[in-house]
Amino acid sequence: MWDIPERYCKLELYAGRATAKKTNILSRLNKNARISFNTSETVSGAVNETVIEISGLTRQTMGYLSTSYSQWQVNQIRNEVIIDAGFVGKHGVVFKGDIIEATPNLDNADFSIRLRAMSYYETLIDNNFSFSVEGAQRVSDIVSELASENNFEFVNALNDDVDDVEIENYSYMDTNLQNHLRYLANMSNLDIYTTGNKIVLKRKDGHIENYKTFTIRSTDIIGSPTPTPQGCNLSINMNPSVKTGQRVVLQSKRFNILNSDKYVIQTISHTGDTKGAKWQTNLVLIREDIYQK
Repeated sequence: MWDIPERYCKLELYAGRATAKKTNILSRLNKNARISFNTSETVSGAVNETVIEISGLTRQTMGYLSTSYSQWQVNQIRNEVIIDAGFVGKHGVVFKGDIIEATPNLDNADFSIRLRAMSYYETLIDNNFSFSVEGAQRVSDIVSELASENNFEFVNALNDDVDDVEIENYSYMDTNLQNHLRYLANMSNLDIYTTGNKIVLKRKDGHIENYKTFTIRSTDIIGSPTPTPQGCNLSINMNPSVKTGQRVVLQSKRFNILNSDKYVIQTISHTGDTKGAKWQTNLVLIREDIYQK
């Protein structure tokens, strides 16, 4: 007899106001409601985002979601959405961010809506500022200052000063924080990215020491890993605990040749459908120290 774990999914919505309180606007969904989502988080510098589709909504709920953020609103309300997913006894937040698009579907009686959301949208994207540094300065110092000024925690995962890079006369005028980080990443050839409320700086093939090594057992792998020139791609049973920059050890039976290397998580995508088959975490892995060999 197979022991099939029970899925867990909770979607919460918070009103996008300074005095926001938890609302129950989505608690009206009945047992026939369907929620599907696809999140994305990567070290490449893209903003963490998700697409969510919800069916079984009341007209009032759908109308609120699809108009409160709109550009033609005098006082825009950018609502926050949180997805807590996984399995009963082993679940966690797989996405937290602001709704930036909401597209309703009125084609049938089962009212549905497609939401697009980004993490820390107002801080990373919707706020332009100028920032410059005279002379030569280490990229770690520049990123640390940007993190501090924008209320992010700075995680310096470089091994030592040898990995750090000096930037001459950094200057970028009237742009958002995300562009500042991308520009610095391109100049230094390092990974500079956000995860949650942290800005991380690390070597492209390096891992974050403070993260516990994640062992992927063969029983957790869905299908087979796909080898790539830099490492491999694979899907596992949904696991909200994985983190970008985390070291990974594989225990694959189908591709045991992959088990001899250690890897670093480059990209995480959580894919779920409460009424469908998919309930998984997709990982892009790069071999650790591949660029040092």
